[in-house]
Amino acid sequence: MVESNPVNGKYWDQLGITRYNAQKYISAITAYEKVLDLRAGYPFYPAYNIACCEALLGEKDKALKWLTRAMEMGFRDLQKVQTDNDLKSLHGDARFTELAAIKDVSQLSRDEGWRYDLWLLTREAKRIHYKPLIPGAAHAVDAFAKNLHDGIPRLTDNQIKTGFMHLMSLFSDGHSGIHISGPSPALPVQFFLFQEGLFITNASLKYRDLSGSQVLRIGSHSITEVLASLEPVISRDNSMWPTLIGPNLLRDLQVLNGLGLIPDGNKINLTIRDLKGVETDVTIQAETGESCDNWITARNVTPGPEPLYLKNRKALYWFEYLP
Repeated sequence: MVESNPVNGKYWDQLGITRYNAQKYISAITAYEKVLDLRAGYPFYPAYNIACCEALLGEKDKALKWLTRAMEMGFRDLQKVQTDNDLKSLHGDARFTELAAIKDVSQLSRDEGWRYDLWLLTREAKRIHYKPLIPGAAHAVDAFAKNLHDGIPRLTDNQIKTGFMHLMSLFSDGHSGIHISGPSPALPVQFFLFQEGLFITNASLKYRDLSGSQVLRIGSHSITEVLASLEPVISRDNSMWPTLIGPNLLRDLQVLNGLGLIPDGNKINLTIRDLKGVETDVTIQAETGESCDNWITARNVTPGPEPLYLKNRKALYWFEYLP
């Protein structure tokens, strides 16, 4: 095929794969180099394949050179680098340990562990981001990472986590961010920011009386102050995102604590106005688990019919006859 059509990079790539599968690694490298020359597909794939072939041939320095090149081109799958048997001959080399990020972290101190996480996050985010950072943004990322690195011994874990979120927001990309909650406890209520203010739109059975209430203050802070404090840690593509993501982050008390908005990462004090117009202070404890079907939705406890578009949200397709 490549003889009849030598300028089709896909054919050269298939030839490289075939030769690789036949353990003809030297001729496979020749084919993969042709793929690179013809700029077929993502260039980091043939570069990575060449690294594998060189490693299988026992050419450690050449393999590391090509692996470095593939990583610099943005090779996405770091886990594959770490576990690929083709690269087994490189294990134990300090250069490979750094490229693959397989450092033994079990013996690191708390500060060393956070700093290693920060180094890896910064490297990977810059390395595989879909568009190169402009010089000003790259400088901002590096400067923020350095300040965070230096400040880690003085910061709490929650402050460091929000620092990681802030770092990722500097990429100005709504699809490049960090969600730090994981299995950690979250508030058993959901918030939404309407034009009229911040409201609790959903609540667990324990806090059912709060569903539909307006939130007037969070601790000693106004809603405006809290949402403004959240903006720097929200990755976004436009100015609408903080109004959507901000209320969701209010459930994550680690974030609020890390930003210095509340003193305790497990509970929160709210000033609310309930459905009867009565203002009161309440304390809500964070809980594990996500919202359940038995949570009390505000639109089910307020007067008026339920909007049709909210009536059956979990069904992909449904209809209702309206006479």
